[in-house]
Amino acid sequence: MPVTASWWLKDHVIGIVMDGDFSDEDIQMASNTAYALIDSSDEPYVHVLLDNTTIGQTNARAADMNRAARPMLKHERLGWLVVYGKNNVLTRFATNVVMQLVHNRFRMVNTLEEALDFLSNLHDNIPDYATWQQNQHVDQLTDAIADAPVDKAAQTDTSEPTE
Repeated sequence: MPVTASWWLKDHVIGIVMDGDFSDEDIQMASNTAYALIDSSDEPYVHVLLDNTTIGQTNARAADMNRAARPMLKHERLGWLVVYGKNNVLTRFATNVVMQLVHNRFRMVNTLEEALDFLSNLHDNIPDYATWQQNQHVDQLTDAIADAPVDKAAQTDTSEPTE
């Protein structure tokens, strides 16, 4: 799926990833998913991180993409929409103009680090990039330890000797 939406941080932040070539239908499916996720949260506002670092091409017109994203963009509890990744000057300008008309809580940044640092200043439950990265390493290490095979020969016998 070229455009996916899922919880990035349950009940607080939705992650939308645009990966490869996409259509306005792909945007509409992700927008509908994001809308449902926002509805499922009890938080007053749910923010969106939109990752376009691996975005491809589209034949969709800007008006069609705007129409496809409208369900999510018009949700009354949509907080900040923060876009990061490939942001050339023309894309940045066009996106900013359209988004200011549709949703005024919008920010374009270059990296995930900038995006998280921005959102973490808004909400205590959203980690800044350094904290998130540290937690990612801890989670990966915990998963690696849990998945590691047990070497029975290396384990020492701690039982009392029997007579």
